[in-house]
Amino acid sequence: MQLLVRGSLPTGTVPIPGMFVFPATNAATDSDVLHYSRHEFSTYFLQHMERQPHALDPNDPNWHLDGTRHVDHDHLILEIMGHLNDGSLPQPGATTGFDLAFTTSSLFAQGVVGASTVTMSGNGTIDSFSRGRLTYGSQGDVMTNGTLTMSNGVIRGNATARSFNLRRGATITGARTVLTTPATFMEVKMPALLPELGTISLSGSMSQTIHGPGSFHVSGLSLIEGSTLFIDNTAGPVTLYVTGRVTTSGSTRITVADPNPEKFAIYVPTAAPVTLSAGSSFYGVVYAPASTVSFSGSGQFFGAFVANAVKMGGSARVHYDSALRGN
Repeated sequence: MQLLVRGSLPTGTVPIPGMFVFPATNAATDSDVLHYSRHEFSTYFLQHMERQPHALDPNDPNWHLDGTRHVDHDHLILEIMGHLNDGSLPQPGATTGFDLAFTTSSLFAQGVVGASTVTMSGNGTIDSFSRGRLTYGSQGDVMTNGTLTMSNGVIRGNATARSFNLRRGATITGARTVLTTPATFMEVKMPALLPELGTISLSGSMSQTIHGPGSFHVSGLSLIEGSTLFIDNTAGPVTLYVTGRVTTSGSTRITVADPNPEKFAIYVPTAAPVTLSAGSSFYGVVYAPASTVSFSGSGQFFGAFVANAVKMGGSARVHYDSALRGN
């Protein structure tokens, strides 16, 4: 479906976004592991759904309207390069039968994630919700490669961490699992040629609307003193690639036309902090694997959140959308 690198072999070394390799633990007996992110926006979503230079020919879906070939993303075509356990190369031609095993997962399969730490210091709650019934449940899972620290608060779900530091009124309703193998998280690669929105800085009664569908580059996002950012995702998803700080505070609101969390996303390709402190609701996903994501205030946050560190204070409630688990 795609090559691992751009350019002619053996000198082509520029990786394709969304594809990366984990070297084998034991190179003498095991193969490297290829990871492929299905959400590879720069070659599918941006081209087919947003700007549509590769819109399908209605008379022949094997071709785009611009005359280029369309690859059916419902099928995988694999080319495997490697050697046998004894170091020799396979014989040319058709290979003998073998079993190919692979595992797929969503970027948000693990619930609320703080890769290095998760800290809950207030009276907040992490649980789950069902879109169809608008009910809350006990699948609000939390995961960290480091220490899960709770001085108060409730996790209505399972918790996975290298170690646990629970004090006072901290509650975990589900299973506690001690992590032995750290999880890895895909780096955010910002697609080229995104429309530029610059810095969004709103205060007081100011408001701004972003019309979808589309992905956009935002240099920084700051909402204070009752301002409103309206996400018109009626016609399709809106994704913001924010390279600077993300800050919401006070009575500010990020309002979405369609509350389906899969239709509004904030991706942070840098280590800039994300601070969500408001008294209103947020519907969407935040993927910021190098950042600290902080929740405070009395707001309710629906969707999924992946960060380097998660800090939760006040009486905030995070409702993990279990449909994002992707199983």
